[in-house]
Amino acid sequence: MEKVPFFGLNTKELKDVFAPSCLSCFDYVNGLADLVVGYMGAPFGWQWIVVRNDTGQEMLDLVMEQLNTQPVMSQGNRMPAVQQSIPAYEKGVTLPMWAAKLMGVFIERIGPKGLEYARFSIDSHFTRNYLYVKRNYPEKLEAHVPEFAKRIVGQYKLPES
Repeated sequence: MEKVPFFGLNTKELKDVFAPSCLSCFDYVNGLADLVVGYMGAPFGWQWIVVRNDTGQEMLDLVMEQLNTQPVMSQGNRMPAVQQSIPAYEKGVTLPMWAAKLMGVFIERIGPKGLEYARFSIDSHFTRNYLYVKRNYPEKLEAHVPEFAKRIVGQYKLPES
């Protein structure tokens, strides 16, 4: 198995892999789930657990004694990273592997961490998906994109076309 940093992936090819339904989805955080388990922004080897309601809390209570936990942390500022990712994704930038690995080390050391990294991931997915809907289904943009996603996307400067 080979580990490849995101910046070393050919994102032009990845654009052909993502289904239109994924590129027009604004439920990246699984908002209707009772309990969400995921890695986004968690320290390496750990998972987030997000309890959304009483049912989710009941489910977590059933297994809580079997879990190792640690406090949630947050560090950095996602906004410059999201803004820089918009044109890179749009242009399908692929770095040589040595540069991608170096970029990965750089981002790991000074980039957003924990909760702020999770926000980076959400913001960057929403901006990417907003642009997809705007370009491919402009007549559905206002009705399809939820207000919370519009507020997130509204924090960033998007390309005109």
